[in-house]
Amino acid sequence: MVAIKMFFLAMGAALSLVLTVPLHAAEVKVLDDLDKTVQTDAIKARCSRYQQALQALQKSLDDLNSGEEVSSIFRINKVLAQVAESEKLLTAANGELAALTAYVAVNREKLTAAGLEAFLPLAQLDDVSYRQYQEAVRAYLIAFKSLLYYSKSHISALRVGRKAEMDTHEKLYSEYVAATDRQGESFSEWSGFLFQFIQDNPALRPHLENNPRKEEKL
Repeated sequence: MVAIKMFFLAMGAALSLVLTVPLHAAEVKVLDDLDKTVQTDAIKARCSRYQQALQALQKSLDDLNSGEEVSSIFRINKVLAQVAESEKLLTAANGELAALTAYVAVNREKLTAAGLEAFLPLAQLDDVSYRQYQEAVRAYLIAFKSLLYYSKSHISALRVGRKAEMDTHEKLYSEYVAATDRQGESFSEWSGFLFQFIQDNPALRPHLENNPRKEEKL
């Protein structure tokens, strides 16, 4: 027992000595480089997920604006499913952007210490123009859904041109058109913000564009 006790005391003393030995400069640099790599990869991954979510949303919205006539129950149900999918994709895109901007904001000091200040402007992506755009998209989807549900419920009356139903349909259609216009206007404003953002932060271009320029890397 005495021998075992002496062994553990010796091991404890050796471990204490190891823990008090300062790291060499080269070892510190390795740890710093590792932290920098971890931070960089984390931000790039979040940028990628946001871009993928945004692209999926834009494709879904483009599909909704195909201009095809919606004049049958089958077609209405199909478009309603597309609207529901767009709503999910909007939520996903908003969530990915929130995750990206929050990560940059929370880790601001770590990023600065690691020499990754170039990533800090990403926290500004959740701009007023983007929030207006997401609200415009949400309003557009709600207006479209209201029009579709009404058309589905009153399709027989609409087909024969009954005045009361036609008047209500016209009102819902006007609201849908207005919501579509607002969505387009807000998208233009947000696109303008993004264009200027990339002009001001060219190193971030590869993480915010579908076809980044190879010569600009971070």
